[in-house]
Amino acid sequence: MPQPNNQATEAEIAQWSELDELEKYACTGPQGTEEQFTDRVQSLIDGTYLQRYLEKVQAEKKNLNKRMAFLEEIEVTLLDKITKQNDKH
Repeated sequence: MPQPNNQATEAEIAQWSELDELEKYACTGPQGTEEQFTDRVQSLIDGTYLQRYLEKVQAEKKNLNKRMAFLEEIEVTLLDKITKQNDKH
């Protein structure tokens, strides 16, 4: 049975070094620019992030309300068809 080789090649060492360097800055998603970072910090300081978040929540609520209205229309249509079908029998 062959013995495992515990010696890393130069290419493997370089690859691991690069990964180690990247891990220093690990985050989810792509790294933002300095300007984006400054904007985020400023929005936390002045509270505008709350307004932005509120706008996102309101937009999602509007979309959900539209979806709900659509589903309610379908429900009414289905109930009408079921009632008519039951009346025939």
